[in-house]
Amino acid sequence: MQKLYDRDFYLWAKETAAALREGRVAEADLENIAEEIDGLANRDYRELYSRLRRILEHKLKLCVTKGIVLDHGRKRPCEHSRTSCA
Repeated sequence: MQKLYDRDFYLWAKETAAALREGRVAEADLENIAEEIDGLANRDYRELYSRLRRILEHKLKLCVTKGIVLDHGRKRPCEHSRTSCA
């Protein structure tokens, strides 16, 4: 028999959250909770790394092209990425 986690993730998440809020830790699926938290941490790390890399790439382009008429299109992606990381 499949676990609820494998059959219906949304229902599993709602029931698990309710159990934790009510202090019913013994009923919680700790193994899958740990996997989900780990997955969220990895996703957030990759997203932050990607945004920081993009900011650095744009800053480098600005440094390299300094003194040359800059296309304002380069400033906007840089500003957008920088504010999205905050």
